[in-house]
Amino acid sequence: MENFREVCALLLGCVIVASSSKAMEPEAALLLRLSRSDSSPAFAQRDLPRSGRAGEDELEGAARLEIGMRTEPRDDLHLKFSVMSAARWGSEDDSIIEAGESFAALENIAMMPLSVSAGRQAISWGRGLLFSDQYGEHLFDMAGGRWDTLPHRFDFIYADPALTVFDSPVNHLWLARWLYQAEGRSSVEMFGGAMSLENDGHAAIAGLRGVWAAGPAWETWAELAGEAGDRSSNRNLEALIADCGIIRRFSKGEIRTAWTWASGSDDEVHSFVPLFNGEHWGRLYDPPLSGIHIFTASASRDMTEALKISGEYFSYRQGDSGEPLGSEVDLSARCALSDAVSLELNGCVFFTDDGLRSMNDNTRTEIRLQLQAVF
Repeated sequence: MENFREVCALLLGCVIVASSSKAMEPEAALLLRLSRSDSSPAFAQRDLPRSGRAGEDELEGAARLEIGMRTEPRDDLHLKFSVMSAARWGSEDDSIIEAGESFAALENIAMMPLSVSAGRQAISWGRGLLFSDQYGEHLFDMAGGRWDTLPHRFDFIYADPALTVFDSPVNHLWLARWLYQAEGRSSVEMFGGAMSLENDGHAAIAGLRGVWAAGPAWETWAELAGEAGDRSSNRNLEALIADCGIIRRFSKGEIRTAWTWASGSDDEVHSFVPLFNGEHWGRLYDPPLSGIHIFTASASRDMTEALKISGEYFSYRQGDSGEPLGSEVDLSARCALSDAVSLELNGCVFFTDDGLRSMNDNTRTEIRLQLQAVF
């Protein structure tokens, strides 16, 4: 979608025309963050567009603002236009202003269970390892459709990663998915497609994911995916990734454990091309999902209706040799100041192991204060 600006202008025109018959609803989302860290650039956070680190032991600030409007001129037609701005202080990154989530969606076409959409939007495929809407921060210039006849659902999309997808080697993506939603939260899904990569690479991708929820208290999941093709014009690609875990929920909290593995090698032949997952594997050390084992254990509890505390532990090992890379402990407290505004305080420490001795220190730390508002 090379002419995305023209598409946005068209959508904005549609919104303006539609406003005469039905009022527009303004929307806004603001993220402000202050952090102090002794981390090197290798510990780059990946949750803001074009993110970068400040120098060691320096105070860094970041902000992201998205302002938009949404309208529904008909019950089956949804239009949205938004503009996003992101900036960082204490780093060399330039601030950006670009189109945010902006799309047109038509549902239940001709009284059939068919919906289509086009524009800049997120791939909303649940909490899968590869394509997750957990945070909704990865945007794509895309066109897609859905055929929804519960318990079966079919999705198909063509997508180009937008500038908000940082450091992605993917140029174009074609995907199809089948989802079977059983009673409760249990489900099975299969997906497959193809992608074109930088340096003239092309690869196919396929995967399978299952979720089994044994009542309201327990939930387990497993996912396996593979890639095959050419990573570049002169380099092959054969890679696998796997993820599994279990959750135990309580009335005021939950505990979970998970294991994630991705193939990888120095020549990148078996290195998994990272895609667009919304999970994080450590707030401080967030490694690419390639050539690595990650064990995760976490617990959270609602102290009051407004206050939630949580702790996470991550253990990292190299995928081929099993050599330990290090471990991380994250503690956080999140307070809902109102229905729209929340404040979060995080403390993170990473303990370097043999596989990362080049970091010249045994530990990395960070303290982060974050304000988030959605209106």
